[in-house]
Amino acid sequence: APRFPPVLVTTSLPAPFYRASLNFVDALRSHRVPVEVHIDEEAPHTWQQDSHHPRSAAVYGRLQDFIARVAADQ
Repeated sequence: APRFPPVLVTTSLPAPFYRASLNFVDALRSHRVPVEVHIDEEAPHTWQQDSHHPRSAAVYGRLQDFIARVAADQ
């Protein structure tokens, strides 16, 4: 069976793709793909791409930690 790399999914409750993101997480997990989820309860859609958005620091920190852990496991 193929081995897939871990995945980090970020979303927010107000995002138009919130439900789709959770469905994606469920699908990954059903195939035993390691997945982590970061959900912000208030941030608007695309907040993760705006480095000046006050809530983006948390997701950037989570992403850096995720990449470091995944790279260390290789």
